[in-house]
Amino acid sequence: MRQYRILLICNFFSEGNTGLFVFKNLQQLGHIVSTWDTAIMPSPPPGEFDFSITWTNHPFDLSLVKAKKKVLYYLEDSEYFKMIEGTVPFEEQVKHHDAVFTMNRIPGWESCWLPVGSDPEIHRKLNETNDVFRVIFIGTGR
Repeated sequence: MRQYRILLICNFFSEGNTGLFVFKNLQQLGHIVSTWDTAIMPSPPPGEFDFSITWTNHPFDLSLVKAKKKVLYYLEDSEYFKMIEGTVPFEEQVKHHDAVFTMNRIPGWESCWLPVGSDPEIHRKLNETNDVFRVIFIGTGR
Protein backbone atom coordinates (compact mmCIF):
# COMPACT_ATOMS: atom_id res chain seq x y z
CA MET A 1 0.00 0.00 0.00
CA ARG A 2 1.22 3.48 -0.84
CA GLN A 3 2.05 5.84 2.01
CA TYR A 4 0.59 9.37 1.78
CA ARG A 5 1.36 12.62 3.59
CA ILE A 6 -2.01 13.73 4.98
CA LEU A 7 -3.02 16.92 6.73
CA LEU A 8 -6.02 16.19 8.95
CA ILE A 9 -7.93 19.41 9.71
CA CYS A 10 -9.99 18.47 12.74
CA ASN A 11 -10.95 19.02 16.36
CA PHE A 12 -7.92 17.25 17.75
CA PHE A 13 -7.04 19.21 20.89
CA SER A 14 -10.26 21.21 21.23
CA GLU A 15 -13.85 19.96 21.75
CA GLY A 16 -14.78 16.42 20.74
CA ASN A 17 -12.58 13.50 19.81
CA THR A 18 -13.60 12.65 16.25
CA GLY A 19 -10.26 13.92 14.99
CA LEU A 20 -8.42 11.47 17.21
CA PHE A 21 -10.48 8.59 15.79
CA VAL A 22 -9.65 9.53 12.19
CA PHE A 23 -6.00 10.25 13.05
CA LYS A 24 -5.52 6.81 14.62
CA ASN A 25 -7.10 5.02 11.68
CA LEU A 26 -5.03 6.87 9.08
CA GLN A 27 -1.84 6.12 11.01
CA GLN A 28 -2.78 2.45 11.35
CA LEU A 29 -3.11 2.36 7.55
CA GLY A 30 0.54 3.48 7.37
CA HIS A 31 0.15 7.13 6.36
CA ILE A 32 2.15 10.10 7.66
CA VAL A 33 -0.48 12.26 9.36
CA SER A 34 -0.18 15.83 10.62
CA THR A 35 -3.04 17.64 12.34
CA TRP A 36 -4.34 21.18 12.33
CA ASP A 37 -6.91 22.08 14.98
CA THR A 38 -8.27 25.31 13.52
CA ALA A 39 -10.10 26.20 16.74
CA ILE A 40 -6.83 26.81 18.58
CA MET A 41 -4.01 26.95 15.99
CA PRO A 42 -3.70 29.99 13.67
CA SER A 43 -2.08 28.13 10.77
CA PRO A 44 -1.43 24.58 9.55
CA PRO A 45 1.90 22.79 9.96
CA PRO A 46 4.42 23.71 7.23
CA GLY A 47 4.94 21.64 4.12
CA GLU A 48 2.96 20.26 1.24
CA PHE A 49 0.68 17.27 1.61
CA ASP A 50 -0.73 14.67 -0.77
CA PHE A 51 -4.17 15.13 0.81
CA SER A 52 -5.90 17.41 3.24
CA ILE A 53 -8.96 16.02 4.93
CA THR A 54 -11.27 18.56 6.56
CA TRP A 55 -13.10 16.87 9.43
CA THR A 56 -14.36 19.96 11.25
CA ASN A 57 -17.02 22.61 10.82
CA HIS A 58 -14.91 25.28 12.49
CA PRO A 59 -14.37 28.02 9.87
CA PHE A 60 -10.82 28.51 8.56
CA ASP A 61 -8.94 29.84 5.52
CA LEU A 62 -8.57 26.89 3.13
CA SER A 63 -6.05 28.85 1.03
CA LEU A 64 -3.50 28.27 3.84
CA VAL A 65 -3.57 24.54 3.10
CA LYS A 66 -0.91 23.28 0.69
CA ALA A 67 -2.26 19.95 -0.54
CA LYS A 68 -2.51 18.28 -3.95
CA LYS A 69 -6.06 17.13 -3.19
CA LYS A 70 -8.46 18.68 -0.70
CA VAL A 71 -11.20 16.47 0.74
CA LEU A 72 -14.13 17.66 2.85
CA TYR A 73 -16.09 15.40 5.17
CA TYR A 74 -19.10 17.61 5.93
CA LEU A 75 -20.23 16.95 9.49
CA GLU A 76 -23.64 18.62 9.54
CA ASP A 77 -26.72 18.82 7.38
CA SER A 78 -27.34 21.93 5.30
CA GLU A 79 -30.52 22.85 7.24
CA TYR A 80 -28.57 23.00 10.50
CA PHE A 81 -26.13 25.53 9.07
CA LYS A 82 -28.96 27.74 7.83
CA MET A 83 -29.97 28.18 11.48
CA ILE A 84 -26.55 29.46 12.60
CA GLU A 85 -25.98 33.13 11.90
CA GLY A 86 -22.76 34.05 10.10
CA THR A 87 -21.89 30.61 8.75
CA VAL A 88 -20.72 29.93 5.23
CA PRO A 89 -23.42 28.20 3.11
CA PHE A 90 -22.85 24.54 2.22
CA GLU A 91 -22.35 25.29 -1.47
CA GLU A 92 -19.62 27.82 -0.62
CA GLN A 93 -17.81 25.36 1.66
CA VAL A 94 -17.69 22.54 -0.87
CA LYS A 95 -16.66 24.46 -4.00
CA HIS A 96 -12.96 24.67 -3.11
CA HIS A 97 -12.56 20.95 -2.43
CA ASP A 98 -11.65 18.17 -4.86
CA ALA A 99 -13.93 15.64 -3.15
CA VAL A 100 -16.84 15.98 -0.74
CA PHE A 101 -18.41 13.42 1.56
CA THR A 102 -21.33 14.03 3.91
CA MET A 103 -22.27 12.57 7.28
CA ASN A 104 -25.94 13.19 6.56
CA ARG A 105 -27.94 12.59 3.41
CA ILE A 106 -28.13 16.07 1.92
CA PRO A 107 -30.57 16.50 -1.00
CA GLY A 108 -28.59 16.54 -4.23
CA TRP A 109 -25.52 15.04 -2.53
CA GLU A 110 -26.83 11.53 -1.79
CA SER A 111 -24.00 9.91 -3.75
CA CYS A 112 -21.49 11.53 -1.35
CA TRP A 113 -23.07 10.11 1.81
CA LEU A 114 -20.56 8.24 3.96
CA PRO A 115 -21.91 7.28 7.41
CA VAL A 116 -19.67 8.03 10.36
CA GLY A 117 -18.27 5.23 12.51
CA SER A 118 -17.15 5.00 16.12
CA ASP A 119 -13.90 4.20 17.87
CA PRO A 120 -14.23 0.83 19.63
CA GLU A 121 -11.46 1.81 22.07
CA ILE A 122 -13.53 4.77 23.31
CA HIS A 123 -17.14 3.74 22.67
CA ARG A 124 -17.81 0.43 24.35
CA LYS A 125 -20.83 -1.67 25.10
CA LEU A 126 -22.54 -0.68 28.32
CA ASN A 127 -22.43 -3.16 31.19
CA GLU A 128 -26.08 -2.45 31.92
CA THR A 129 -28.75 -4.70 30.51
CA ASN A 130 -31.24 -3.22 28.09
CA ASP A 131 -34.45 -5.21 28.23
CA VAL A 132 -36.53 -2.80 26.13
CA PHE A 133 -34.68 -2.34 22.82
CA ARG A 134 -32.21 -4.50 20.92
CA VAL A 135 -30.30 -1.48 19.55
CA ILE A 136 -29.41 1.85 21.15
CA PHE A 137 -27.77 4.78 19.33
CA ILE A 138 -25.93 7.35 21.42
CA GLY A 139 -24.98 10.71 19.88
CA THR A 140 -26.39 14.01 18.78
CA GLY A 141 -29.94 14.59 17.56
CA ARG A 142 -28.56 15.29 14.11
